[in-house]
Amino acid sequence: MVDQIREMDKEFGVLQSLAIAFAVLTFVCVCARIYVRAGLLKFLGWDDWSMLVAWVHTLHFLQASSCLIRLTRGSSYPTVRSRT
Repeated sequence: MVDQIREMDKEFGVLQSLAIAFAVLTFVCVCARIYVRAGLLKFLGWDDWSMLVAWVHTLHFLQASSCLIRLTRGSSYPTVRSRT
């Protein structure tokens, strides 16, 4: 049982690292697009605003997923009580 929880902690670390890496990657892409559209072209369209809203919601989703995984890890396994 303890080994399973340790394994899940390792998997959680990998998932969290991937989520952070992709959040940083999307941040760079969103900033580059906003810079080009607002800075160089001087025009932000509805697609740019919707992209910003979607990006913010994605960050909220990643944060909520991370918290839920951390809180519920191991809860799908039956509780094993030792007899003393």
